Amino acid sequence: MYMPRLNLNKGAYKGELTDIDSILANCTRLAQQNGWEIEKIVAAPDIELLVLKKIVSQTAKNFYISSGIHGDEPAGPRAVERLLEKNQWPADANIYLLPCVNPTGARLHTRENKDKVDLNRDYLDPKTAETIAHTKWLDLQPDFFRSMNVHEDWEANCFYIYGSNKDNAHKVVEAVRKVFPIETGPEADGMPVINGVMDVKFDGAKLPFWPEAFYLYLKKKSENYTLEASSDYPMEERVNALVTGVETLLHI
Repeated sequence: MYMPRLNLNKGAYKGELTDIDSILANCTRLAQQNGWEIEKIVAAPDIELLVLKKIVSQTAKNFYISSGIHGDEPAGPRAVERLLEKNQWPADANIYLLPCVNPTGARLHTRENKDKVDLNRDYLDPKTAETIAHTKWLDLQPDFFRSMNVHEDWEANCFYIYGSNKDNAHKVVEAVRKVFPIETGPEADGMPVINGVMDVKFDGAKLPFWPEAFYLYLKKKSENYTLEASSDYPMEERVNALVTGVETLLHI
């Protein structure tokens, strides 16, 4: 579909900013309103990660959703907020939801955390307070049937996804195509892309670092997907694309 780009991002994300604390407060309010469990992962005296849980039964499939691991990707937490507002979750699913994995970076509007570390490169041998605390928490949770990492990419032209199940990734692309332009390739973020699906091999042995997606796939035995909307479109359109992608993965 045709959608005019904003052409704002020159050398970095230059788009609309958000107040992450307001978003997290609203996510907490919406979760409380609908009977979710609320946890805090204390990573440091000044760093807490909000966790929202919707647990329906011990036999239901477990879905994990996170966003905000890069603080200059504000559409991710906004998409999580929108999902909570819509409140249209599968009836037979347990949901584990982290609206913002990098709150200090989100407050600074930087990709890295306040110590200038990219958390999404710190999951093989965690060094940061956030990732150490996050992986310890993950290790205490049951394995996930499906996990979703919600991102945006200020350098990308359109929407793309990478996932451990390519068939499901293509289903996401076809759903998102109705609301947002799809990356046609030949590459995005330095990797080959065909019809919106990036060709990523989930082989941890071949990388000197792990992103969150690899930890979820290799340690939590989770079918995993990373959703990337181009940041060079209006916030509402990016949020809509990401929500559409997540909802597709929740229901297929």
